Amino acid sequence: MHLAGYDGRTVAYSDLYTNTAIKASRSNAGIYACPSDDIQRLYGTDPDALTLSYSPSWLSGGSGSNPKTYASSRGIIGDYNYGGSTGRINRSLKISEINQQSETLMIFEYMETQRCLGRKDKSIIKTSSLINNPDRVPHEGLTKSNFLFVDGHVESWSYFQTMQNSNGGMGSAADQTDTMWDSQKN
Repeated sequence: MHLAGYDGRTVAYSDLYTNTAIKASRSNAGIYACPSDDIQRLYGTDPDALTLSYSPSWLSGGSGSNPKTYASSRGIIGDYNYGGSTGRINRSLKISEINQQSETLMIFEYMETQRCLGRKDKSIIKTSSLINNPDRVPHEGLTKSNFLFVDGHVESWSYFQTMQNSNGGMGSAADQTDTMWDSQKN
């Protein structure tokens, strides 16, 4: 939404602040589509929607203000439960808040019919989606995805490779602590 003036999209201002897909017939945004992503996008049943192939890693939090209290979604952007009457708020980590930038995933590829540019509820994908839907991982025989790391480099990995933790064990969808998905690792 905030990148519309910089990324080459021609999007009407009124289209920026909605939770609906941006119309392909009124906009251009090839930058958000992987060249090998040939899945027809739909917003509901409407095929006039811009393709979104890339997703930031999901950050979610339990009660309190410390992101480390929630083990299953330790990415860079999402919503956060501060508890009490304040409820959930949107939160994005600053790069300076991420200790191991060269070992922390920021953006990855995930392809599905309902992932359209402008759909807030489909912009961020939980890591469990990768393991539960391997047919939506786009490369190398549907086993690998391209991952952009916080420091700016890109590598091709399988989901299982990204879930290895530093002690040689494996994280899971329920516990991403100390994996490449963990933006809060020391």
